[in-house]
Amino acid sequence: MYVSQLLSEYIKTKKINIKKCAEYFQIDRSTLYKIIRGERKIPNRDFIQQISQYLYLTNDEKKELLNAYEIDRIGEFRYYCRQHVSSFLKEATLLDNRSFIISDTLDPILKTGHYTNKYDVEHLLYELSLLESKEKDPHIRIFGQPTHALYLLRIVSSHIPITHLFCLNNTNELTKDNQFYNLSVLTNIMPLIFNNDHYSPYYYYNEINAINNHLCFFPNMILTTKYLLIYTADHSSGILYEKGETYDAYEILFNQYLKETKCLITNKDDKNDVIEDFNCILYAPPIGAVYQEDDPFPVFLEDNDFVESFKKHSMYLKQFVKHNKDHLSGLYTLQGLRHFVDTGYTIDFPQPFYQPLTINDRTKILRRLKNFINTYSINLVDVPEYDNMSFSVIVMNMNTLYFQIVSASGTIKTIQLHEASLVMAFNDYYQYILEERSLSKEDAFKIIDSYISQLDMLKE
Repeated sequence: MYVSQLLSEYIKTKKINIKKCAEYFQIDRSTLYKIIRGERKIPNRDFIQQISQYLYLTNDEKKELLNAYEIDRIGEFRYYCRQHVSSFLKEATLLDNRSFIISDTLDPILKTGHYTNKYDVEHLLYELSLLESKEKDPHIRIFGQPTHALYLLRIVSSHIPITHLFCLNNTNELTKDNQFYNLSVLTNIMPLIFNNDHYSPYYYYNEINAINNHLCFFPNMILTTKYLLIYTADHSSGILYEKGETYDAYEILFNQYLKETKCLITNKDDKNDVIEDFNCILYAPPIGAVYQEDDPFPVFLEDNDFVESFKKHSMYLKQFVKHNKDHLSGLYTLQGLRHFVDTGYTIDFPQPFYQPLTINDRTKILRRLKNFINTYSINLVDVPEYDNMSFSVIVMNMNTLYFQIVSASGTIKTIQLHEASLVMAFNDYYQYILEERSLSKEDAFKIIDSYISQLDMLKE
């Protein structure tokens, strides 16, 4: 047990008298010895807090002991998965969504043959992407594990289709740096999801250590309209071919693999499909996402069919929530609510499309939110590490995960993900936040009332 080993080490290092320690905690020495030897579980988190104080542990030592306690309590894989999901959500805003200008001076003919260093291979990825952008019917096809080098493909215009095949892990093993491999894959492809509206990732399962057996010496390939690049997993070596017999053979191989894969992510344009399929929501800061009865669009819409459709959809949403309230749950972050009060933004959509709400509207929504929390299974949670995020809404059930994002091109995208291990990881993290970070209903109402008072003062 991690926590007993660590506790034993601290007690020896600090030369703690076991008898006095047992007397302090009002337990017999044999019980304390059993805890130290890992023969008996530590009763609760409070015990960790108390013994940390007794041993005069530093903040880092105390944190390490608490982490070890959590690992013993829920298991190593589950613990590190939660840590990884948290990091994934925090790092979402660090994605580079800059647009790139394609150089007109690029040589349209690349040198074929063997490339023998990482710089040259990754520069080829860059050049192939630029050249494909100039084709009449461009299409980039990738077979290989997502790595940091895929950031190079951000230069591809958002309208160019990218078909990407890769392997996901079918075991519960963590990587050497205690990362959940499948979530690392999702992290690495997020720049392409944000920057390309036609990026299509496909996956198959295998043990990650065995994937190098595929295609032996050069397990990765990229096919463009005119070129084929095969390269090693570490990008240290690669061979570039022009279109011909070798190109055709690898194209056939790629298509065969494609038939054996499943699509990892699909875009959902019909929001009704999403609404019908969820049972829990994580509202992420800085967004204070709320349900609104009033039309949130700031511009006059002349299309009467669209207006009627929107009103019908709003009514459907209300009825759906009303009839399914026993099966729905949701979280509002305290940080997102604070952002909403300060700015008037309820969702992270482009400003020309969605304008901030007035002081009166913000007050009205906060009052409705109190009623919403009182009626439905909605909780206010304090997640200070999510001070900045780019996801507006995460919706999930036991089989499906949705991200609603605004891509680099300004397109509002609802991404649907079905891969079981990833859905399970996010659902588990949701439950963790619900159990560990929720404020009581009384505290939530006090905070909302204080925000209402602040807004009322701004009216005067």
